[in-house]
Amino acid sequence: MFATPPRSRSTSRESEFSASHSSGGSFHRAPVLSRAAATVSSSFPKDIQRSEAVDTALLRLYIMHESMSEIAALLTTIDHQGEGAHCDLGSSQALLMHHHLYFELGLLFERHGRVLDALDVYARMGSGEYIQNPLEDSTSGAQAAVDLLLTVEDTSLVLYHSVRSSIHQPV
Repeated sequence: MFATPPRSRSTSRESEFSASHSSGGSFHRAPVLSRAAATVSSSFPKDIQRSEAVDTALLRLYIMHESMSEIAALLTTIDHQGEGAHCDLGSSQALLMHHHLYFELGLLFERHGRVLDALDVYARMGSGEYIQNPLEDSTSGAQAAVDLLLTVEDTSLVLYHSVRSSIHQPV
C-alpha cells in the first residue's frame, strides 16, 4: 500500500532539456502546469479501469478460495481517498449470484449506489427466495435491510421497506 505521487515524465524531460539549452536562443517552453494537468486528466479513466480490473480480479480470487471475510471486506472497506472497491458491476453480480452470495451482492449494489437493488436482494433473502451460500455465515436479509435503511434519508423509502421487511421476518 505504498503509493508514489504521480509524476509526469514529460515534466522531468522538459526541465532537463531547458537546463541544457538555457544558454541562449529563442526556445519557447510551454507552461509545465498545463501539460501536467493534461496528463493527469487523460490518465484518470485509465486509473479507474485499472482499479476496476484489479478489484474484480480480487473478488474472483476470494470467491474461488472461499475467503468470505475478504469478500465482505473488499466490498465495504473505504480507502484513504474515500473510495471503496471498483468492482465491475455486471460480471461481479453474475459471479456472486452464481455462488449464492446474496448478502455480498447486496453490498456490491450498495457500493455502486443502487440502494433499491440492494434492498430488493435483502428482501428476497428475508422471504427465503434467495438462500445464502452455506459456507457464508453472514447477516440475515432483514438485518442487512435494517442496517441499510438506517443510512437512507428518504422517509417514504424507509417506511415502505421497513414494512416489507417486517412482513417477511417479523420481530
